[in-house]
Amino acid sequence: MSEIPLLADLLKRHLDSTGSSARALAERLDASYPSVLAWLSKGGVPRKAEHREGLRRELALAPDVFARIIAASSKEPIDIPHEGPLDLRQLLLKHLGERNLTERTFADIAGVPYATLMGITRRGAVPRQDALQRLAQALGLSLEAVREASSRTRGEAEAAGHEVEVTDDAGLTDQPPTATITAIATVDVMPEATGQELARIARERVAGSGLSVAAFARTHDLPYLALSKLLATGIEPEHAETLQQLRAAFPAVASPSPAATSASAAPAAASGGSRALRRSDATDQVADHPLHELLLRLVRERGWSQQRFAQESGLAAPTAAKL
Repeated sequence: MSEIPLLADLLKRHLDSTGSSARALAERLDASYPSVLAWLSKGGVPRKAEHREGLRRELALAPDVFARIIAASSKEPIDIPHEGPLDLRQLLLKHLGERNLTERTFADIAGVPYATLMGITRRGAVPRQDALQRLAQALGLSLEAVREASSRTRGEAEAAGHEVEVTDDAGLTDQPPTATITAIATVDVMPEATGQELARIARERVAGSGLSVAAFARTHDLPYLALSKLLATGIEPEHAETLQQLRAAFPAVASPSPAATSASAAPAAASGGSRALRRSDATDQVADHPLHELLLRLVRERGWSQQRFAQESGLAAPTAAKL
């Protein structure tokens, strides 16, 4: 196994160097606190694509590097070399990891049985010719490249003195792959604000919170001096991890499409007059009374969904919706 850092070790060093906490990280990723603790203490890896992408950006890692780290940190660690030829399992895990795709999602895209994908990625099996062709097309690679990777898997098995497992590809669909993964955006990533734009967003967020800069930094586990300098001068911190922390706290807001703008302008009567928080961010909600205003401000600041608000406040979902 080559010297690939494990995700748990990287996260611990990141939290130590930034002065952040596991709870603050969970909030930034919209992940549960126990999940983050499991990544840190048990060496697990996130299952959800949005959590993986959030961690990759939090750690400021390139997709290919992060894919190698996820593969090495799994319960059954796989070494994906930075250079040189790959066997079929390494090839699949590399491409799926770079795009945060699960085996099940990719199986649907490629039109191959889920069991076939699991056999390759978990046990080092090789599929038959028809399935190899599907995999090549879905990966956006030549059939020859995938065949060579499959041959390396066979060679590794022979060198280890055992027969390679051949997957049972029964259930191969009649439909060709629906797309290549190179054309799929698996995670809706928010654009990153920079420079004066980042400072503007930060000023609006801090001012809207009603807190002092020191209190805002303390509440959101942000470095006070770096935040103060950004607010006063619009100059980004030089330290990459500090900059990434501020960008995660103050994400840029993508411009809405004309259709989305028209939809948001529709009369509130269409929703039956309910004040329930929408699953997005409730930015278009109008407060009816002081308590409602405070709750809306809390949800907007933290980027919570209605479900997350219910979980954090210990309320039943219907009660949270009424509030």
